[in-house]
Amino acid sequence: PDAIVELAHGAPMVFGKTRDKGLVWNGETASFEVVHIADVGSEDALARHDEGILTRAFALARLEAPVALGVLYAAPARDFVDARESVIGTKRMDREALRALLG
Repeated sequence: PDAIVELAHGAPMVFGKTRDKGLVWNGETASFEVVHIADVGSEDALARHDEGILTRAFALARLEAPVALGVLYAAPARDFVDARESVIGTKRMDREALRALLG
């Protein structure tokens, strides 16, 4: 547990046996940095996990220590009909168009 960050959406990224370390986001390098919470003031200064940000998910996956456990990224879901239409190029057909097609 000393080198494991258990991810929870919206929660600060804290780790360590005594939960005294955390991750902060460095926007210039697009990476996380390990800090001691006492050095940054409080958990409020830590990055909060957002499973909707792909860049941060990649950065978490690249960490050597600590290891991030949990959902790194959750892609927004599309409904079945929209997904089917984009994959196989089909469109909905109303009854009138279907009757015309079938003759």
